Amino acid sequence: MKIGLFTEFSYPGKSERQAYADVLEQVALADEMGYDFFSTTESFGKDDVSCSPFPLGLYVAAAQRARRIRFLTGILSVPIHHPVVLASEIAAADLLTEGRIMVGLGRGHPWILNRVGIGTEESQPRFQEGIRMLVEIFKSTHIEKSTGTFWRFSDFKLSPAPIQQPHPPLYIAAATTPESAIFAGSIGQGLVQPGYLGIPLGLVRDLTSLYRQNLPAGKSSDVVLGIHLHVGRDREEAIQNGALALASQAEIFLRSSSHRQSLSGAKEGYATKSESRRAFEKLSEPEKARRAVAEEASQATILIGAAAVSDYRAKVKSDTKIKKADDEIELKLERTPDILGEVSQSRRNGQLVIGFAAETNDLLKHAREKLISKNLDVVVANDVSREDAGFDSDNNAVVILVRNNETPVELPLMSKLDVAHRILDEVVKLRRSNSVIEPTKTKSAEQ
Repeated sequence: MKIGLFTEFSYPGKSERQAYADVLEQVALADEMGYDFFSTTESFGKDDVSCSPFPLGLYVAAAQRARRIRFLTGILSVPIHHPVVLASEIAAADLLTEGRIMVGLGRGHPWILNRVGIGTEESQPRFQEGIRMLVEIFKSTHIEKSTGTFWRFSDFKLSPAPIQQPHPPLYIAAATTPESAIFAGSIGQGLVQPGYLGIPLGLVRDLTSLYRQNLPAGKSSDVVLGIHLHVGRDREEAIQNGALALASQAEIFLRSSSHRQSLSGAKEGYATKSESRRAFEKLSEPEKARRAVAEEASQATILIGAAAVSDYRAKVKSDTKIKKADDEIELKLERTPDILGEVSQSRRNGQLVIGFAAETNDLLKHAREKLISKNLDVVVANDVSREDAGFDSDNNAVVILVRNNETPVELPLMSKLDVAHRILDEVVKLRRSNSVIEPTKTKSAEQ
């Protein structure tokens, strides 16, 4: 097993010049400490996620000081690069780093593709064609003519030749899509998987299995897996510091996502054929959500009910269109399951249950009633009638009611991310107090 370091090249609160100096220092330190490789991504355009448009150039600079460590591009966005140009840059970087380049290749972040005018429906065929041409270039002495759907070139001989022959090791990215994992195996190259920031490890395992099943006979697998890891002196320190790092990275992604929406058009989601999509499917209907929450809650020490199913649903569902006939139509509604109340009633000893209350009037009165009737530990209440907070806003102003505490915690208007941090602060205080509600048989009110 080889162990490396990865950075997204995020730089909140820094200049680009300082960000580059810091990353080069990280590479040098990783080299001294014995890490096997260093990796960063490729990104174009100004946002806080990354300022790394040319990772190969970064590696050439880093190699002047770091004399041993290898360099992985994680990843280069194949759909936006002509194969001739990309192969030439890779070969030159391999020469200048004395054969230490490892090449991660993928479709790239959806917002990057949006910025250069490549639609998601086009990115996969561009990705596969580009990689096939790249391999063809590396393995050929001279190419008289090569024509594809998106690229064509003629009379080409690669120069300079890479140190590693026939080419540096190639790793095809498969974040969530089975097609990418199958493709990586079918062409006999390596696989790189970013198993972090919400990508379930179960999905990572399934994609790795698909990759290995599709490798040519006799070809061994070569997998690079990216995971979050924080090492501390003890478990508590590791969790505390690691959670802070994760929260910071998530904050950068969320903030940049909001900014990118105006720069790059509608945001494109990652592939739908994923375990993440199946997780959303589990919550798509009240009864499904009820079963899913009950199953997960049994293993949780803290349950935060930040979202709820609708209070009512149509009692009768029509399989066909309801034709316009009468002047009036009557729809009967029925109550949906009180999921939060059920969880609270069946909680294990020591389990904390936190609920939310979206109100339009008598905020504190209704929130306290919910706290008591559902036997909750915390209720976070907000006035959804405000125009500057709540729905359709990045900000919120909430009141946090904690059981056995008569004085509510009133938060001023702030970003929803900051609100989330403050809520978790109160939950941590309550957790550390070791004062928990025991299971109760009190009938809960409607959620």
